[in-house]
Amino acid sequence: MNTFSKLATGLALGVMTIPAAATAAETPDTTAQTNGAKVCKTMQGTTPASRAAFTLLIASQNPGTKVTSSNAFGKCVSAAAKKDATQAKNAKNAARAACRAKAD
Repeated sequence: MNTFSKLATGLALGVMTIPAAATAAETPDTTAQTNGAKVCKTMQGTTPASRAAFTLLIASQNPGTKVTSSNAFGKCVSAAAKKDATQAKNAKNAARAACRAKAD
């Protein structure tokens, strides 16, 4: 297995946690976008090979959309921010349900 294949596999495993789709009603806040940018910057790497693998990975997670080296980073940040917003919303709903159950 060559270096590019290892890198692509590692990126694929690391990004599988980022969902390809999220509901349009969720609006990520700037904190989620900042955290998403840090995650995506790390995944993107610094070498041309790692950046190419990153673009391919993001393209595979966004079927039906045109993903280029210019917009792959933005698509990654958007997906990560939406995931963070979804997790925050789910945590808030769980806390609300637990509070209601305790009150009853």
